[in-house]
Amino acid sequence: MVLMFQKEVGDRIAAGPGGRDYGILSVLSQMFTEVRKEFDVPSRLFFPKPKVDSSVVSFRVLGEPKAPLDDERFFKSVVRSAFGARRKQLVNSLCSQGIEKGQALLALNEAGIDPARRGETLNLNEFAKLAHALYSRRKSG
Repeated sequence: MVLMFQKEVGDRIAAGPGGRDYGILSVLSQMFTEVRKEFDVPSRLFFPKPKVDSSVVSFRVLGEPKAPLDDERFFKSVVRSAFGARRKQLVNSLCSQGIEKGQALLALNEAGIDPARRGETLNLNEFAKLAHALYSRRKSG
């Protein structure tokens, strides 16, 4: 797919971990597709001229996610939880979304993730490991 978005949306889709643009849209887009920001399109090239610039972004849909997932719906809920309270530490973000603190700490430890990190610092593999650890705990009990 080749799509055009408002520049800020294109930046969010293609953003990597650690930046202010990295978020739910980045993680979910990049887990299931190869994303590439192709080029920007200035607003002056349109008539009538919009108030924003645009970006062209290409997506190559993958046959399977970039990291193994137990349950895609559960993975998406973990990602939403991690970004739900962006300025909070990861353990607190998970707890604010209904995950018991002890279970969150155990899952983070199992996934090898420091509970004091923030969601925007996790890469795709770390999100997958965290979702797996939480899913396994939820499933067992």
